[in-house]
Amino acid sequence: MSAPRILIADDDASIRGLLRVIAERAGILADEASNGADALELLDRNIYDVLLLDLAMPRVNGFDLIERVRHNSRRPAIIVLSALSRQALGELDPSIVHCIVRKPFDVDLLMALIVSAATALWQRREQTARHGAASERGPEARL
Repeated sequence: MSAPRILIADDDASIRGLLRVIAERAGILADEASNGADALELLDRNIYDVLLLDLAMPRVNGFDLIERVRHNSRRPAIIVLSALSRQALGELDPSIVHCIVRKPFDVDLLMALIVSAATALWQRREQTARHGAASERGPEARL
């Protein structure tokens, strides 16, 4: 893969559009889902470095989506975007959720978080893929 990739899961089309522009300006490929069920389908079909996730979505909400992604071996870094109360957000598992950004969010801060998380995971995945390919070719391939 030539660039980091994110999935934007939010039921608000204007927020999805803004997040897509932020990602693409940073050189990150972006897909969109308007609800949790569509996000699950995309997560099953594609590998993402970051999942930008709204918690209050139709069909499958963000809390349920996090639980369903929990055991995915290709789990992306999850950045939650939410206007929910601190109490509701406190129930999120910090071993699964990379960070929480409150709505309304600071665009520059969110861009820095997206770029940092997506680039780090993408580089790790690329390095693992290269190392795996070299080990499949045998010890002489690593010389």
